[in-house]
Amino acid sequence: FELLQNKAQLIIVSAQYGLLFPDEVVDDYDTTMTPQRLSELTNDYQRQKLGAILNNVEDESIYVALPKAYRLLIEKLNVCDWSLLNTHFYAPGYGIGNQRKQIKEWVEAITLI
Repeated sequence: FELLQNKAQLIIVSAQYGLLFPDEVVDDYDTTMTPQRLSELTNDYQRQKLGAILNNVEDESIYVALPKAYRLLIEKLNVCDWSLLNTHFYAPGYGIGNQRKQIKEWVEAITLI
């Protein structure tokens, strides 16, 4: 994990807190990313936080390892045209097994750089 952190900026998407950095400490919670929660998290604070993160990316690759409900948050924040960035998403219909395999491949590619 430390090697990955040295090579990439990791961002967590939480149904309770929205966008988080790995070192941010949060309280335990039991919140699901429902359409209502998604709407509540689609706000200026989250939009500014994602915008600041993406401003530091430059031409680097972005790997989005999020299930659809969570990926909708970063899409709804509408801070950029994702098609213009070097962004990698799961293929549509990927189940959890394929998602884990894809994450493993991405981590291996990143750590080899």
